[in-house]
Amino acid sequence: MRPIHLDAEMGPNFPPDPSKLRVWRSLNGRVAVQRGQIIAANPADILVVTGNALRVRLQPAWLRAPLAGNRPGAVDMIVIHHTAGNLQGDLNTFLYENRVSIHYLVAPNGDVYKLVMEDRVASHAGYSHWQGRDGMNGSSIGIEMSHIFGEYPVEQVNAVLDLLRKLRQAFPAVPAGRVIGHSDIGICEPSARNPCQPASPKRLGRKSSDPGFAFPWEQVERLGLSLQVMPGTVAANMFGGYFQVRPGGALRHGDNDAAHRYGGELLNGVSGAVVELQRNLTKIGYFCGAPDGDFGTVTEMALKMFKEHMFSGSRQTSGGASGRLDIAAAEMLKRVVGEVTPAPVA
Repeated sequence: MRPIHLDAEMGPNFPPDPSKLRVWRSLNGRVAVQRGQIIAANPADILVVTGNALRVRLQPAWLRAPLAGNRPGAVDMIVIHHTAGNLQGDLNTFLYENRVSIHYLVAPNGDVYKLVMEDRVASHAGYSHWQGRDGMNGSSIGIEMSHIFGEYPVEQVNAVLDLLRKLRQAFPAVPAGRVIGHSDIGICEPSARNPCQPASPKRLGRKSSDPGFAFPWEQVERLGLSLQVMPGTVAANMFGGYFQVRPGGALRHGDNDAAHRYGGELLNGVSGAVVELQRNLTKIGYFCGAPDGDFGTVTEMALKMFKEHMFSGSRQTSGGASGRLDIAAAEMLKRVVGEVTPAPVA
């Protein structure tokens, strides 16, 4: 029988007593003894035999973070992050630096650490915006993954998915479209330093690549969570009919409805394409400013973050990081907004 070293108890009801500084994860293992001598132990990475001594290397599952506050209202959002660091450094950051905190930290091997209870606010989202509101810390639960770059380990992704299932069961009122990534909501303050210059407008992009193109959002979607891709037919005349005129073209920075400039050229047969783009991004939740018909930096960064989310995991494409709206991104945007004609029932 395989020894049990799982986070089966991990979730909204863990730990039973959150006033404790540490709660250790449970372990069921096996020790073999022969003639009074310990000859083997399993799991070997946790139960270490040295001579006739047995050393237990358990790690805590609950580590109470000092940075947590009172919730002003109900939980209505879950935000997924990656740390761009290693597990030990991440734990030190959340436990001792007193600058940021998180509800859950998921290790590459799938171990889950809980640091803040769900009824408390963790400082994880920073300056943020989603669906018309600024400041997501007060209403959100944050999940961090210890991850620097490259593909996410299967064990880590599975642990996040399992955690999302438990959180959705505990907080059924969280809408699907409010389970998103830090890159979707992290906006720059006009007064902030790099990567947002002091003169730059309020815009998205502050947390680009968090959790990045490698994260498989399509697996989260299969749980009925996050941005959903609706099946059906997308209208050919989407975005002012631009793609009927230029099927291989792309709307880009500098395009303007008033000037009839689309795809970097003057096209009098197209109208309102940029406003349509801005309204679609805003409807999903992205910060895109006022729908003014001017494809500037604010619109470009909102589109980049949308593409970073939707063209991740198994949907990664070579043009995924571009701030241009080509036909693939245009169709994806319409499917997420829900502007499709359903296929007839057979």
